[in-house]
Amino acid sequence: MPERTDAYAYFWIQGYTCSPDEVSERLRLNPTSVRRIGDIPQYGPPAKLNGWEMLSPLPRGDGLHQEYLEALLTLLEPSASAIREFSTHCQAGINCVGYYYGTNPGLHLSAALLARLNALGLAVDFDMYNFREENAA
Repeated sequence: MPERTDAYAYFWIQGYTCSPDEVSERLRLNPTSVRRIGDIPQYGPPAKLNGWEMLSPLPRGDGLHQEYLEALLTLLEPSASAIREFSTHCQAGINCVGYYYGTNPGLHLSAALLARLNALGLAVDFDMYNFREENAA
């Protein structure tokens, strides 16, 4: 069975009290998804916090996490001051998710990429799931 990767990344903000439209306006970005307190997701309990998410512009697939991060940062950096402001009053960060069947490509974050993340003041979470090749069906 050939190896396969399914990876993506997204920026998120949660816990804001304004409307999702105001978040979008202040960031000058459009979300991929939003949730309001009380919204019922497909899985899990009703939302306890407002949430705003934007996927990396790279298509979900076999890319490397650093590629998804670089593409996402290029969109976020023009809104750095608004992102830092939201981060002081809300929760904000970047999630990178990867499902690997066979072996995973590992992770390398260059000093330049780390500096770009640091300039935005964002935490990054990596959810990396490894499966054996026979589970790739």
